[in-house]
Parts: sequence; C-alpha cells; structure tokens
Amino acid sequence: MFMTIRTRTLAGLLAAHLPLVARRAAAPLRRIARRWRARREEARALAQIERLDAIALRDMALVRSELGSVHAEARRDAEHTRRRIAPLRA
Repeated sequence: MFMTIRTRTLAGLLAAHLPLVARRAAAPLRRIARRWRARREEARALAQIERLDAIALRDMALVRSELGSVHAEARRDAEHTRRRIAPLRA
C-alpha cells in the first residue's frame, strides 16, 4: 500500500514518511520480542509443573518422566502420543 503525500520540502517528506518507515523497521524486533516473551512464559510454566510432587502429577495422569514429552506436544513439536479425554492446551 502506497501513500500519496504531496510535500514541498524534504523536512515535510521525512515527517510524513518517517512513522511508516519506523514501524516497518521495528516489526522484526517486535516479532523477536513476542517470541522471547512466549518462550519465557513456557519456561515458567514448565518450571512450575516440574515443582509439583508425585501425587499432584498423578492427579493429572502424568509421571515426571513424561513432562518433556507433554511440553513438546503442547508446543506442537511432537505428535500426541497419549490418549486423553481433552487435548492439552498451552
């Protein structure tokens, strides 16, 4: 999408186009920041689950050795291998 802006000076041209250029230049940085925040949140959630005791894990029909596999399934890095009543949500 192109914007048609009529300006008579270079300063006017820069003032008109600078916000658009800045937004486009910042877009990859925003994507990186979003991915970083999502990974950080995933790490926090996994750390909380790893702190659960064996009884709490058993209540969720898990054993400690399955946590890595469950995490990979939730991130869609691996196929679902467990039979569940409801799908795991991340």
